Amino acid sequence: MKLVWKIDHAAFTSVVRSAVSRLVLRLGFVVLVVLSLLVGLLRPPTTLAGGLDIWTNRASGTTYQLDGVTYGKGQFVAVGQAPFPGSGTILTSPDGVNWTSRDSGTPNPLAAVAYGNGLFVAVGSGELVVGGTILTSPDGVTWTGQPSPNTVGNYLNAITYGNGLFVIVGIGGAILTSADGMTWIDRSLDTHNAPLNGVTYAGGQFVAVGGDFIGYSFIFTSPDGINWTNRNSGVEDSLYAVAYGNGVYVVTGPYDFNTGQPIILTSPDAISWTSRVLFTTSSSLDSVAYGIGEFVAVGGLDTGTTSLLITSVDGVTWTRMNSATQYGLVSVINNGTTFVAVGANGTIIQSGARRRHKQKQPALLHH
Repeated sequence: MKLVWKIDHAAFTSVVRSAVSRLVLRLGFVVLVVLSLLVGLLRPPTTLAGGLDIWTNRASGTTYQLDGVTYGKGQFVAVGQAPFPGSGTILTSPDGVNWTSRDSGTPNPLAAVAYGNGLFVAVGSGELVVGGTILTSPDGVTWTGQPSPNTVGNYLNAITYGNGLFVIVGIGGAILTSADGMTWIDRSLDTHNAPLNGVTYAGGQFVAVGGDFIGYSFIFTSPDGINWTNRNSGVEDSLYAVAYGNGVYVVTGPYDFNTGQPIILTSPDAISWTSRVLFTTSSSLDSVAYGIGEFVAVGGLDTGTTSLLITSVDGVTWTRMNSATQYGLVSVINNGTTFVAVGANGTIIQSGARRRHKQKQPALLHH
């Protein structure tokens, strides 16, 4: 007897198609997973090397206070107080480690220094020079005195460069501008004789800060260094420094008796400002800088015997770091890989190298 198997071709075809479809879907999923893993392996991830928890003292060769530091043309330049008799202190370093003293050619103390358009410009008091002291140098080594308008006071406190312009601020609301560092124009503002202490260029505008201890607090903004607008800081005290990074402006200032901490303000646009809560400390914050994804603010007691160093990613939440020095810190800068801070007693400290880099791609095997 012969058995005959009858096959329902329609049903068979449906079963086969269903099985094939499931197989294709599974294979497709596997392929996507494998491709995702390969892309992840082949893409060089961005990592952050080093950190701000390690700071090292550097030998400056001087015990006079250093009040300003900048970076440009492959080197750090620090400026500061003058011995008497002697000249304003200027130090240079290619790496933040080894420092060399330079002849400033002025008997006056220097307060700040900036770099722009191939030129270093240092500023300071003008005890023997009407209108303050202005020095320029193409290399940080050889310095030349420049005339300052005699319409401004004798103390120039800070300088920045941006949008093709140097801007200096100082005592009595002094603002000076120059395209070349040699010819200066007086753009001074009415601050009720209160000084302007800090200035920066960032986010397409200049921002200058200052005030005094009798209720005047000033934040001025300008798109061009010529026309300035007064902004409400929300505090009634002097302001010392300003920096910009990660879409945020940060302003620092003195110890506030009302809050028991140094003044810290933040703003997304330099117009509306918010006070930030820190922690209880009797120190001031004299300077702030931004680099490689983080703010660093430095300061200390007015006596210069205690240092304060704090860091923040967003300008809101701050962490205190061991500064590796007992002396007050006055100025800080970042060169793209490391921070350098300077202060009382010739203090120079440097952070560990902190830079973003791409890891090597894995080698591909070829058959």
